Amino acid sequence: MKLRILAILVICACVCGCVSNSKPNLAVSTNSTGNNVSTFYLGINSFSFKLLDSLDSGKNQFVSPLSIEFALAPVAEGACGTARSEMLNALCLPSNDTLRRDSFRELYVELNESGNLSLANALWLQRGYPVKESYISVVKKYYFAEVHSVNFENAETVKIINEWVGEKTRGKINSIVDRIDPLTKLALTSAVYFSGKWLHGFKKAGLMKFYSINGTEKVRFMVSSSYYPCANVSGVEAVEIPYSGENFSMIIVPAKNLSLKTFRDLVKNMKIKPIRIYMPEFRLEKSYDLKSSLNKLGIRIAFTPSANFSGISNKKLYIGCVLHKTYLKVDVNGTVASAATYTGVVATAVRNYRTVKIDRPFYFFIVEKTGEKNGRLILFAGRIVNIGDSS
Repeated sequence: MKLRILAILVICACVCGCVSNSKPNLAVSTNSTGNNVSTFYLGINSFSFKLLDSLDSGKNQFVSPLSIEFALAPVAEGACGTARSEMLNALCLPSNDTLRRDSFRELYVELNESGNLSLANALWLQRGYPVKESYISVVKKYYFAEVHSVNFENAETVKIINEWVGEKTRGKINSIVDRIDPLTKLALTSAVYFSGKWLHGFKKAGLMKFYSINGTEKVRFMVSSSYYPCANVSGVEAVEIPYSGENFSMIIVPAKNLSLKTFRDLVKNMKIKPIRIYMPEFRLEKSYDLKSSLNKLGIRIAFTPSANFSGISNKKLYIGCVLHKTYLKVDVNGTVASAATYTGVVATAVRNYRTVKIDRPFYFFIVEKTGEKNGRLILFAGRIVNIGDSS
């Protein structure tokens, strides 16, 4: 059996006051330079930390900056003036259209070809509403969005969108909206599904203490002994746990606070060492209304009738809601077979392993390895302060 981490994100960005079903063309030519790609990835990572900082630090959090970017960047494509600059700045995206669009296009193809992750986007349009063909073309070409014509005034549309969500997340999230504002004219949905099995095997370690912000908990831990990349920068320690295939990994950083600079320094200074790591099993299901967080990050005008979305339609439009749901499960169910193929297990008997115990609040990041120059691209980001809190 194999360990699976299932992380599924869906964002619904509803544009109020804003044909036929079509599927995107996956053909792509890569023409971004290495420096441009590195800057684009750094922007997404910057947004990751800004978003985590905007959320309640006293609760567990789990978000996908990747999915949020793919749900909001297409909306920004149709924004003008202050609404546009606020959105691009808050999302840490380049203002250069060619660079931004090509980067999203190439990233979409790269991730969907990885084997571990699938990403799907959709543009939902009010039937008969005058949306500019030039806007639809950009969203289809660079964000690979399916385009659907619906009637937002019909309650059946809620079911249609939720069924799309359920299909793209393989049944892990079956509902993103309970009702839709009948004034909605346009919505974008983005769904991400990730599944990874540990490269090195874990086994159950029984109940151990976890020192949460609310006191000591007894929770289920798992343990693995192998060679893991790790780093220590100014007393902050990090361990990188690779998934099978080695293109993706989880980076664990026990810390109450963490900056992007420290994260980048940790990644830069990773060295492979023999480690016995103990970490808790945990599961999270989260729901977010991101309007207040995005307001904190600087997206304000876009949520008001003063917004200029003339790139989408000559009619008056503004963003009504941005909803976000996530699911995550990390454990050792089925990891016995994986551990049997892990060479590090054999080495345990003859190596003196340094012990690392993740027994206090920690950050965690599921990342894609983007090469030595580019570092790591954060796909999912989270913070655990209480193991027993799954909400």
